Amino acid sequence: MLVDLHQRRMAQAYRDGERLFDAQQNAYLIANAERYYRVMYYGSRASWNLRDGHMFETLQNVLQFHGPKAKAVVWAHNSHIGDARATEMSRRGEHNLGEMCATGFGAQSYRIGLGTDRGTVAAASDWGGPMEIKRLRPAHRQSYPFGV
Repeated sequence: MLVDLHQRRMAQAYRDGERLFDAQQNAYLIANAERYYRVMYYGSRASWNLRDGHMFETLQNVLQFHGPKAKAVVWAHNSHIGDARATEMSRRGEHNLGEMCATGFGAQSYRIGLGTDRGTVAAASDWGGPMEIKRLRPAHRQSYPFGV
């Protein structure tokens, strides 16, 4: 009965492309999450690339599913949406969503970071390191001074 129920549900999903796409993306997420957490558990920095790679592949899948005129807005933390090539991440062999969007979509991609240039932040100097209170650096001179 379970197999029969599953076959009927799959047949229905194939008739409903969006539901099938959602099911495929969820299965993809589960497989990638298992790989990500396994790598992260053993302390590998490769987990960063796995996570951002998954974000970019998901974005590509969504755009492809919705057709050639599809557009998307992705809200992500600055460390993910900035271009890793402009940071020390690149020297460590890390890439991020912003870099992949810049190289994959070129001029059709806009990446906007949000932040501040005043005050302090609680952060660690090393992955898994102790928390420190750090003074924020002034914003880049080409930054747009929104709300200042």
